[in-house]
Amino acid sequence: MSMDLTEPDAGSDLQSVMLKATYDEANNCWRLNGVKRFITNGDANLHLVLARSEEGTKDGRGLSMFIYDKNEGGVDVRRIENKLGIHGSPTCELVYKNAKAELCGDRKLGLIKYVMALMNGARLGIAAQSVGLFTSLPTTKGLAYAKDRKQFGKAIIEFPAVYDMLAIMKPSWMQDAPCCTRLPATLTSTKRWTTLLANAN
Repeated sequence: MSMDLTEPDAGSDLQSVMLKATYDEANNCWRLNGVKRFITNGDANLHLVLARSEEGTKDGRGLSMFIYDKNEGGVDVRRIENKLGIHGSPTCELVYKNAKAELCGDRKLGLIKYVMALMNGARLGIAAQSVGLFTSLPTTKGLAYAKDRKQFGKAIIEFPAVYDMLAIMKPSWMQDAPCCTRLPATLTSTKRWTTLLANAN
């Protein structure tokens, strides 16, 4: 599954998304037209697509969330980005050409409700990914490199500046790692209390 949010002119400013969603009354479905860029897992079978469903709007209130199934056709992968890492998930530029889609949830809540909820989980995933990378790079590969690399006749780990960098990195990682277990518990607890309060009213 992929979240198709970013566009050539709408990166951090998702209110500027312009991929157009129009309702096809003859076929009782929505049609998507436009371009999405830097889409992680862009070759996935299912896509959650943020698109402008309300004619004449220019802010987040005109955006809705749609579900697109790759088997329906209508989307071309125009480009796969060349990346330094994370090669297991292609990052793609997608061109939607009258692609058939279904509305997800309610109209006009695509950004202000659904994307915000999705990003809570996505940010947690990125944090866990970063901690995972950090465990191998500075603490193992960085240390091995510092022991192996020689300058001025001795290993660079013997230089105070290099030793200090490596010494600071490990406690920093050990401090950040527990956040990846505490945060999901906090989010779950918050969601539980929010549900209880909503039902109480």
